[in-house]
Parts: sequence; structure tokens; C-alpha cells
Amino acid sequence: MKILIAEDDDNSRVLLEVLLQNIGIEVVSFNNGKDALQYLESESVNAIISDILMPEMDGFDFCRAVKQSATHKEIPFIFYTATYTAAEDEQFARSLGANHFAVKPLPPEDFLEMLALVIDTHDITPANSHKNDQPNMQLLAGDSTEEAITNTHLTRVKAKLDKKIIELETERKKLRESEQRFRDFAESSGDWLWETGADLALKIISSVEFKFRPCSLVELAEHCYNPNSQDLLSAVERKKRFADFVIEYRSKNEPVMYLRLSGKPIFDIEGEFAGYRGVGSNVTDTVMLAERVRFLASHDELTGLPNRNTLQMHLKYTLTRAERGANQVAVMFIDLDNFKVINDTLGHAAGDILLASVGERIATRARAADMLGRLGGDEFLMILENATPQDAHAVATELTQMFAKPFDVAGQRVFSAASIGISIYPNDADTAEAMINAADLAMYRAKDNGKNKFEFYTAEMSDAMHAWLAIETGLKTAIETNQLFLKYQPQIDIASGQIIGVEALVRWQHPSRGLLSPDLFIPIAEQSSLIVLLGEWVINQVFKQLQAWQIAKVALSRVSMNISAKHLRSEHFITHLEQAISRYGDLQSAICVEITEHAMLEDLLQVQTNMQYLQTRGFQISLDDFGMGHSSLVYLRRYAVHEIKIDRSFVATIDEDSTENVIVKAIIALAQALKIDIIAEGVETLQQSEVLAGYGCKYAQGYFYSAAVDADAIESMCNQVSLVEYQTEH
Repeated sequence: MKILIAEDDDNSRVLLEVLLQNIGIEVVSFNNGKDALQYLESESVNAIISDILMPEMDGFDFCRAVKQSATHKEIPFIFYTATYTAAEDEQFARSLGANHFAVKPLPPEDFLEMLALVIDTHDITPANSHKNDQPNMQLLAGDSTEEAITNTHLTRVKAKLDKKIIELETERKKLRESEQRFRDFAESSGDWLWETGADLALKIISSVEFKFRPCSLVELAEHCYNPNSQDLLSAVERKKRFADFVIEYRSKNEPVMYLRLSGKPIFDIEGEFAGYRGVGSNVTDTVMLAERVRFLASHDELTGLPNRNTLQMHLKYTLTRAERGANQVAVMFIDLDNFKVINDTLGHAAGDILLASVGERIATRARAADMLGRLGGDEFLMILENATPQDAHAVATELTQMFAKPFDVAGQRVFSAASIGISIYPNDADTAEAMINAADLAMYRAKDNGKNKFEFYTAEMSDAMHAWLAIETGLKTAIETNQLFLKYQPQIDIASGQIIGVEALVRWQHPSRGLLSPDLFIPIAEQSSLIVLLGEWVINQVFKQLQAWQIAKVALSRVSMNISAKHLRSEHFITHLEQAISRYGDLQSAICVEITEHAMLEDLLQVQTNMQYLQTRGFQISLDDFGMGHSSLVYLRRYAVHEIKIDRSFVATIDEDSTENVIVKAIIALAQALKIDIIAEGVETLQQSEVLAGYGCKYAQGYFYSAAVDADAIESMCNQVSLVEYQTEH
């Protein structure tokens, strides 16, 4: 007889093997149902004894597979288990087809009696065996069998105990290492451990960097910083777990701190609440940083005043309240006069101190219902709620007088004035944006009228702004639709009358307004980003025309073009020039870039980079309007300036006995000393030309010689011996 045993516990499996083999039964055993089932595919057995809880395939699945097999379904299947012992487990086992269900452990004699009963019930004697060959289940009663089983069992138990002792010692060592690792992490972590008793009195059980005063968890929960602060108090009262709640912690004579706590309730073995345990950390820096970020979202960092967004929102609410109450609101747009000069002279740090001081001084005049804020740069805005024009006039007068007193900036007395524009709701506008725009327009009118004063908004200002916007919008279209064109004014060698170059001047042929003066659209372009777009257009046109003249072999040594300060500050400046060189060829040595003193004196990295590019790439550099700005001899040498242009305002009165003559002489002498060419612009009379020549000025341009003409006329002029000859013939 052969019996298959499926049992994953080594001790139980060996005991069954010894028990059955001692009474003459052949035994095959496996530690899982999968291997046992695979064995049955090629071998037959007379009975199966199986555990339930096994790896790979448990006893239930093993039984189901056996009973569903046409070959093996008649084999008696006995469950012998210590895990699944409930009545429903036995019921389930029998529903799968099990023939018997026994619970471990059974005494050997009881087990063999159960096995004999199952075998007798299912006549499983093999066809080639006789009844007398069947194993004697009663042999267990013999002393030798009993003793053998007992000895085997004791051996297995001892081996198992020895193995368990080794495992326990290994686990104890791992536990000690784990505890040490935990202590290392706890000591190096910014977190600390805390616990309470059932009374919720909190105590810290690991080191912290601050002095902790005894308090209760409920007290801390009542000072929760989180928006959902009541959730923490509720969790503590209901003895629930909580996580990542920030507490505003205050201790006597100590600054406020913010602690983040997480905890879980602890219950004793009888289920009674015993307190809380958890971790905490000091998150004061994080909270303060978040508060700072939140503050800066609505306030100006430098002055601490409300920023543009906050001002606009407040003005909207103020206008809504004013509409309901039929009240008036005044908006004052305050802009510092000549702030850039102070900033450039004393430095940006001093400029920041001045802005902060201005904000503090203006704030002393604001009423409780008013709001003062900084729009940006040197611009401030004050919103006066329930204020009449008379009220606004009184405040503006007082502010103007306040600026008469100097400011203390880094130990220096600095005087600063302000231009103020005022708009009144509902007289001038009915929306926040329109009110600010109206006050802005009035502020610019105050600047135009001499600065250090205030102006009320009028409708005429809006008309002027609309005209300004029309020019700005039209100019963008003009660039895109070729409404612009270039004229060229000759530059003359005074002694010979020959043309030594031309200056390219942009003109605009407006489709409905006709030819527009550059004085009308250039200032508007300079105050917008259009001046860069216009400058790029001029660069391409100058390169294109110079290429055409060189192909036609026109005897023209150079072309001058004006570059604005904003274009010189642009990071795209070099790209625009390189694109033109790539498109029209290496013509840069015949191109003179005219730059104003003000543009070159801006000590910006981008300006320095662009100026060095011009010098390295071989462009000629001309300093335009010399003497009108803050002249710096250092920059004349640093950027290898080739030419100085005497401004037309000095030339206009040079034929009279005026101080301008002295200035012109000085400029010419300076240029000669530095070996820099000099050209006078705006020459309109013979006397001016002769005086300039007498002072040593070699080159000039102006209406006396020629107005700006088109490219074809320049070609004709260059073919003459001198411009005088050309003028005689024409």
C-alpha cells in the first residue's frame, strides 16, 4: 500500500512518514500540493493525507484537482490540519470531495484507527494484493514501534528547538541593530518624539533645540495654525490619529514658534485609551517663509506697501462702495521727478533707500480709509475714499510741500520732488483701470508743465493720448506695409565741398495724413518697443542701399544710421546686425553707427556687450548730440569712438558773439586732442560754415549744403567734383 503525504511542516511530515513506514506502508511526501499533484500524473497511490495551509498550492486546491480528475477521484482524501479547524472549514473540505477531516494533533493510535477506518470504508486493496498483505494498523500497540516513534519525535523536536534558538538569537541581534539605527536616525533628524498619558499632558522624550514648557495636547490643538484648525481639536477629543498639523507655540519671553505635530492614539491590552505618541518638528522657518511669500504676493518688497494688484483690487471695491453710497473717490498718481539721476549718481542702494523713505513720508498723510501703494519703479498710487476734488487738492498741496524737505539717504541730504496726477470718480472715469489711467495722464501733464506740481485730469488729456496711441498703432502698420522710407543728408568736407558720407533719416508717408515729421513719431517709438522694430528696419534698409551703391560704384565712403538707446540695450541688437551682414555682405566698415551720449553712458552689461561688438566687428562709432548730456571722456577711449557730432543747438547761434562759440571751440579742441573726427550738424548759413572752419571743424551737414534727399539724388551728387558744383548745376 502507498500513501501520499502533502505537508509543508517538516516535523509533522517526518512524524507521519515514520508512523506509517513502521507499520509497512510505503510513503511518498511533498511540502506542497502542486508537487504532489504533479506526482499523481504518473504514479498511483491508495490514499492521500494533506495539510491545508501550504505554499504553491494549498490543500483545498489540491483536493479540488484530485476529485475533478477521472483517474484519481476515487482515491480517499484525508485533511489533517491545525490551522483551519472551524466547522465551516470542514464543511467546505467535504464539499470539495474530502473523505475525512481531522484536526492536529491526534495520538498515533487514534490517527491509525482513523486511517484504518477510511481504508476499510473505501475498499482500496490493490488488485495484485491480498487482504492478508495489508498493513496491520494495530502494530502501533507494540512497545518497539511506540519507542521508535517517540525517539524520532524527540529528535525532531530537539532539532527544531535548536534551530529556533539560533533563529531567535539572529532576530535579537537584528533587533539590537535596528534599535541602534533608529537612535542614530532620531539623533540626526530634525524631528523629535513626544507622548502623552491618558490626561493628554504632553512631554517630549527626545532632545529638542528649544525650551519646551509643559502643556496639554488640547491646549496646543486650540492654537492650531492650519486653516482647518478645528479638525485637530476634534481628532484629539475623539482620540483619532492626526498628521501634519502646525501649531502656533508661544513660550514666555521667547519668540513665537511653529511646530508640526503628527500622532496616533495608544490603547492598552484591555482596549483602554492610554494617551498619544507621535513626532514633531520645528517648522518656524518654513512657515515664516510661506508668510513672506504670501505677503509679497500682495505687497511691495522694498517699501512694504500694497502692490499694483492689491491697489487695483482695493480700488474696484472702493468704487463699488462709492457707487452704492453716491460718494466720490480720488486717485492720486505720484511719480518722483529726476529719480533716475539720483539712482545713477548715488547708486541703486541709495535709490532704494529713497523710495522707502518716500513711501514712509507719504504714508503719514494718508487717512485710515485711504490706501497708499507702490505701482513699481518710482511710481506710487494713493486711493482716497469719500474724497472731493477739494480734498484731493488739499492732500496734493500738502504732499508737494512735504517734498520740499530733504531725505536722509545713507548720510546724505537728498532733495526729491514729485509730479502728481489726480482723477475723480465718477467725474473722470467709472472703472479702476480707467481711473488709474486718467491719473497717469494727469501726472504726465504735471511733468510737462515743469514737474514738482499736480494736475487734475481733463478730457483734453485723453484726446492727446488717443492721438499718441493712433501714431503708435499706425507706426507698427507702417513698418509692416512699407509706408516708411529713407532720405539721406550729405555730410560735407567743408574745405573741398566733397561728400564724405551721408546720414540715413527715416520718413513716414502716412496713407491718410501724408508725410509725417520724424519729430512726431520718433519720440512715440522711443517710449515703446517699436523703436527696436524700427531700428531693425533701418539697419536692413541701410545695408541694402549701401550694397546697391557699391554695385553701382557710387563714390561714397560711408553711411551713418541712428541707433536708439533702447535698441542699444536690446539683447537682439547684435542679431539684427549679423542678419544684415549675412544678407548683404561685409559692409560694416562703411557704416557709422550714431549713438547719443546718454545711451553710451548707461553702465549696463548688455550695452557694454553691444558696444564692444561694434568695435570688434569694425563698425564706425559716432557720438551724436555731443555736449547735450553727461559727457564722459572715458567712454570716448573705451569704445574707440571715431567721430563726435556737435549738436545743432550750439551751431544755431555760432554766428553771433555768444557763449556757444566757446563751447564749440572747446569741443573741437577736445576732438583734435583725442584725434577724433568732428562734424557739425544743423549748418544753415555760409557764416556758420566759415566760423566752424575757422575753429578747425573739418566736416558739416545741414540745409546750407543740402536737405535730406533720396538715394538717386545722392548718386548724382557723388558724381560731381563738389556739392557746390552740384548745387550750381541744379
